Amino acid sequence: MFFTLVWVIILILCHMGIRADAVTALILIILWWAITITVCEITLRHDEKKRRQREKEYREKYISDLIIEDATYGKMHFEKDSFRNCVELVEMNLPKFRNDTIDELIINDYDENKKDIYFRGLDYLYSNAEKISDELCDMVKECYESEDINISIEDIKNQISISYIDISLNDKDECIIELCGYINNDISDHIAEHGITAYINCTAGKFEYYSG
Repeated sequence: MFFTLVWVIILILCHMGIRADAVTALILIILWWAITITVCEITLRHDEKKRRQREKEYREKYISDLIIEDATYGKMHFEKDSFRNCVELVEMNLPKFRNDTIDELIINDYDENKKDIYFRGLDYLYSNAEKISDELCDMVKECYESEDINISIEDIKNQISISYIDISLNDKDECIIELCGYINNDISDHIAEHGITAYINCTAGKFEYYSG
């Protein structure tokens, strides 16, 4: 912070010096900006190099490949993160959810012995795609109406985008799936900013919906 303050003061003095010696002051200002941009560029490159190095070290230490095979979804390539204790699907070959392509699927605290619970829960999710989609639309419409925004259910259906599936088991070994997405529109409101979530207990058949 001290050196940044000094650097700013130098720039101010250079601008003030234009009245006394415009040419010298202009050269100093150009030099100041050249040095500043160069330093910023070097710093950004250094930070990016450190970030890539940290990411490489993290992957070498915690990430490993895991192949999971299921009767419905076939052979799937996951990456196992032993630090976060989860597995993430690498090759996204899942069926579309309604009309949406799933970009990310994560299984938390993956246990090979409970594999069937996760994927039968995923079956349940897909079999209820229309129900979930309709109820999400109803929830979103209620949120819009509470903010005096008039929009039709059909427009909401066209603007909802689902992209993320998070699977876990609760303490009763019930399959819990969080289905996340967003409203793809130009209306500036909390739905567009924070997204939408369907919380499904696939074992008990319970559905909850949230915006925010």
